[in-house]
Amino acid sequence: MNKEERAENWFRNIPGEEKIPMEKKMELCGRVTIPIIVICLGIFIAEYALLRFFGGGTLIDRAADFVNEMARAKGREHYTTLALIGAIMMCPLAVLPVTASTLYRRSWLSKQAEKILVDLPKQNGTEQGKRKEENARQSPVNLGSISWRVEADGTVLNGFREDKLTEALQKMQRGEMEFLIFTPNRALPVEESTDCCDFLQLCEDENPEYLHFELSLVNPAVWEGRVIYGKDRVSVTEAEELLLRVFARQSVPSIDSFEPVLNLRK
Repeated sequence: MNKEERAENWFRNIPGEEKIPMEKKMELCGRVTIPIIVICLGIFIAEYALLRFFGGGTLIDRAADFVNEMARAKGREHYTTLALIGAIMMCPLAVLPVTASTLYRRSWLSKQAEKILVDLPKQNGTEQGKRKEENARQSPVNLGSISWRVEADGTVLNGFREDKLTEALQKMQRGEMEFLIFTPNRALPVEESTDCCDFLQLCEDENPEYLHFELSLVNPAVWEGRVIYGKDRVSVTEAEELLLRVFARQSVPSIDSFEPVLNLRK
């Protein structure tokens, strides 16, 4: 029996156990194992002491003599019989330790499960609060009449405005920024094309005086695969004009001046 099987077995019939994560179940089972062993050993020692105290240990001596007589015989079947008899003789002594340890285990696990179930709403509330904070940190910004997600080098730019566009492009031209990505909340139509644009990206050009502009186009009929179109030697002014036009018209102008740089369609 592995740890998961033990956890499933020990938590069976405990109210609310299906809401407790398996990792937590295994942790609790590991914590209760040592007390169970201590309880079993303690009761076995107490039983042995009582048998020695009452009757002077006569019962234990008789049982030992009986086992020794059986042990003098030989043969494989004899050893099997001897082991079976020994197990039967130990059964009365094992009933109390097993029962006590089982009751303790169930009681302790039930109390721990109650504590966890009480704390779950608080934990869920904390996680939801964290998600809300994360969403707030990554909330889209309105550029034109639709929402956009703006990222710079992997960081979401909250509160990004059109009047900050020139500054961002100039930072890129100076090498202070590597990537600037604009992702609309819906794919935008492309003039003179059946494809749609799902994000625009700018990065440094080989010539430090210019920028490299890229568009990602997808087929709205299947939404599988995309083609990345790129254009080199784009000035800051040209890039700004193109982006402002996209923001205002909610569409991408003709890409005749762009060239495919990556085709991910089958």
